[in-house]
Amino acid sequence: MYNNYEKTREVIITMHAEARNKVIDELLKRNLEGLTIYTKGGQGIRTRDNDRREYCWIRCFYRGREYWLTFFHSEMDKWSGNVHTQYRLMFVYDLVKNLSNTTSPNEITGRDITDTDKDCTDLVFNSYKWYNPAEEIEGWNKGSVTPGDILESEDAELTSKVVDCFIRFIRRKHMLSELKNNIAAYLLSEPLAMGNVCIGCVSLTLITRSGEHLIADINPGEGWEEFKKEFPGVRDCVFNGPCKDTEFGTAGVALGASEDYPSTKIRSGWKELCFEYGNHFVCREEYADLFEGIFGAMGPDDIIFDVLERIKEIDIAAKISEADAGTEGEAV
Repeated sequence: MYNNYEKTREVIITMHAEARNKVIDELLKRNLEGLTIYTKGGQGIRTRDNDRREYCWIRCFYRGREYWLTFFHSEMDKWSGNVHTQYRLMFVYDLVKNLSNTTSPNEITGRDITDTDKDCTDLVFNSYKWYNPAEEIEGWNKGSVTPGDILESEDAELTSKVVDCFIRFIRRKHMLSELKNNIAAYLLSEPLAMGNVCIGCVSLTLITRSGEHLIADINPGEGWEEFKKEFPGVRDCVFNGPCKDTEFGTAGVALGASEDYPSTKIRSGWKELCFEYGNHFVCREEYADLFEGIFGAMGPDDIIFDVLERIKEIDIAAKISEADAGTEGEAV
């Protein structure tokens, strides 16, 4: 017969599993290209010493890298190895998987089973790299989102917002891994720019030399500061209306701009080719002639809102390779 403690544990275990399923359903609806979601497994195990079944997670792969949406926060003390865990939704990457990294009996261990019932993976959630989605959910006044919050919300709005945050999180991390020298151009929308669907965020699409589009919505605060450290192309930049020498541009003001805020400044080695109502198209200087040729007689409106489709229509990777070869020839 269960005692009250055991009954409470069983209720918590069931509740957290249901919250996990609710988030998985929302993730699957998005059908995000490049994202693999493991729907099976994702739950702590019962060992001789501890019962960790109330700890749940969702394991994902996005473009070759592992990410976890966990329903707990397991914080490891770097000096003692002790672990303290709380029930809250968090995003995790780069787990510390080695058991020797902790001496704590509070570690969260579990077995992840893929949808093909193969590749069983033992996980130990000891990471220093946790991200709290509550920090960027608009209108959410609590310090965290719990599994209970997911289940108690009357509609799917909170779950949808959490999933939105997770998708932005994995896109940002993927983008940061591509930023060093692989970006040919970018399209940046100021937080209140026309067409920016993520109001209050810097919306960014990076165009790689291979023609891939990397998309992310970045908070103007700490998220933007982290991004600038990783991507030299926007370091020391200011985005507040058009540059003086922008070749394709209107006289439109930057939405939300202030006269007290410095004018737009683009980093040396880069060039703003187009501006339209808070939206900037910027490329490396060595590719300016290439993109000007692609734009042709297009107006600023068409460039800003159709440039990505226009680039998809041509073999941009081949054209960038030609431009690189031409630059190398000039150097010789």
